[in-house]
Amino acid sequence: MQEKISVTKQATATFSEIESMTKKTIGGNIQLYPSDWKTVSGLAKKGVTTESDISDLKKQLATAKKTHRYINSVGNGFWRKQSCSGKL
Repeated sequence: MQEKISVTKQATATFSEIESMTKKTIGGNIQLYPSDWKTVSGLAKKGVTTESDISDLKKQLATAKKTHRYINSVGNGFWRKQSCSGKL
């Protein structure tokens, strides 16, 4: 739980930092310094990569759950049959 709170605080700090980097011009456009753009650009790239990683991990988890259910269903049937016949 403590780790989750820590991650949430970090995300909030990052959001605040990003918001403070921008400056509105008289015309209403948003302006960034080159160094701030590097930060925002890097975070955006990391976000895209992270979304891809999460998608891959979700697929792996789904496959593992299906495999686990299959193994359990086959295994339980095997042990029930064996115990009914008196063999181990």
